[in-house]
Amino acid sequence: MVIEEKLSTTFHGAEGRILVALYASNFIRIQQVFDKALETGKKVAVVGKSLESYFEVGMRLGYLQIEEDVVISVKDIGKYTDDQIVIIVTGNKGEPLDALEKIVRKYHKDIKIKETDTVLITFTPSPGMEVSMFKMANELSKAGANVLTSSRNVHVSGHGSQEDLKLMLNLMQPKYFIPIQGNTRC
Repeated sequence: MVIEEKLSTTFHGAEGRILVALYASNFIRIQQVFDKALETGKKVAVVGKSLESYFEVGMRLGYLQIEEDVVISVKDIGKYTDDQIVIIVTGNKGEPLDALEKIVRKYHKDIKIKETDTVLITFTPSPGMEVSMFKMANELSKAGANVLTSSRNVHVSGHGSQEDLKLMLNLMQPKYFIPIQGNTRC
């Protein structure tokens, strides 16, 4: 299932707040979240210094097309019912797990996990990050949140699959191709 379908299902079916964990630099994912929020009448709070910075730059450069009345401050979350709220979170260096860690450990000054929350982890963990992500998902579940991750049939990678890359190479037919990231397993 592609992330857009999962976002749609989550946004239409969640009873409480929706927390979306993503990389701060993933403008496509940020746009998808805002599009679904607009479609479903929800308000979105952007939480995390790096995410706020990327968000401002994305807006200024036109990479993000966001309706201003959809964006709210984290301080204004309490003005709305839980089912009207979406919170996009990321950590200090744009790493999604940092923010979730603060929230689940009750260190975040503005956000605490509620039993009606749905947390959508919209990234595939990089090698070495899997254990941390699944521990975090477990802690969020213990706190009462409904956690959706790639282990629940959600396609969440911001990177193209092997077949996507083959298609791109066949279409573009580059003179040179230099892989810049990857590992043997993938």
